[in-house]
Amino acid sequence: MTLSKEVNDLKVQVVKLETRFDSMEKYLSATARDVRAIRDAALSVKGGWKMMVLLMSVAAAIGALAAKIAPFVGGMAR
Repeated sequence: MTLSKEVNDLKVQVVKLETRFDSMEKYLSATARDVRAIRDAALSVKGGWKMMVLLMSVAAAIGALAAKIAPFVGGMAR
């Protein structure tokens, strides 16, 4: 194999690697945008889940109170 043939083969390999690198850069950039979107969505819901937990806790407390009072009131639930 001649030196010029080896150099040409190396140039072809470098071009292929550059193409793959560019493709990976684009993919990584798109992935970073997706991760940021997920992060932003999680941050915007930050207070919403706390409100849902509060409402479920209040509903559970009301249900427990109703179950405790039901035998004394009569006719509600047995």
